[in-house]
Amino acid sequence: MLRALAALVALWPAVICAQAERITIRLAPAPGQRLDTRLSGEGHLVVEDEHRPTAPPFNLHLATTIGMTRVVGNESAERRVDARVTVDDIKIDVTMNRGSTTSEPTVLTPLLGQLASRQATMIYDADGRIRQLDTAGPSNIVLDDSLKVLVGSVFGINGTLTLAVGESVTRPVDAAVPLIEYRDSRWTGDMRFTLNGISQEGAARIAHTTTALSGGLTLVHNAPTPLGTLRLKGDGTLDVDLKRGLITAAEQRVTLDGLLEYGLSGERLHAHGTMTMSQTTR
Repeated sequence: MLRALAALVALWPAVICAQAERITIRLAPAPGQRLDTRLSGEGHLVVEDEHRPTAPPFNLHLATTIGMTRVVGNESAERRVDARVTVDDIKIDVTMNRGSTTSEPTVLTPLLGQLASRQATMIYDADGRIRQLDTAGPSNIVLDDSLKVLVGSVFGINGTLTLAVGESVTRPVDAAVPLIEYRDSRWTGDMRFTLNGISQEGAARIAHTTTALSGGLTLVHNAPTPLGTLRLKGDGTLDVDLKRGLITAAEQRVTLDGLLEYGLSGERLHAHGTMTMSQTTR
């Protein structure tokens, strides 16, 4: 369970111009582009055993930097576009302990480090939504699941938004999160987008939005009965190049809190923490 929570933590404006027209923001790259994305994230998670209140808590801190390349193909006759994603480099720094400053061994760092050079393919539909996500190369169920979580969390905001400056729109979220050993887990909730303004930056027209996230991650450990749900709440910013359909910069802050049951006796763990993420693409 702790390894799945660790994987979750590892893996997730400028000038405002007063304009009244409604615009369409496509959150998917236009065909025929090569894109380089840099991602950095930091998370801290505390897990406490409710049946043993005097026991020292489990503390987990992760810092992650990731570089990925996307090569976006041409549009097909069915108006679908595929994008080949390559993990160029990935670095995970982990500190894990129980009530002390001494770090304990973790399999997470070498495991996620093996994602370097692995590839995945995303297929976008005519509305810019991801319809298919497959991994490429030698099959490895653990690494394949980890790669899908990574790619899905970084590029999972997609589709189109139509709104005017000062207007907000809310989109539902319902996505599978195949965490290691927790393959039937799901993230459900809502994300609200607010358009703050549009600026001209060189030849690019950039839409500046803020985001608000609410929902929960339900963890299922190879069984029909969920272990519990971690409540998620967050806010952030999103800048989009309107012509290229490209999220050029993003910031996200998330808090999580919830109770999880484990073991035959149904012992309960209280998990709570914070995550921050920043992303740039050129």
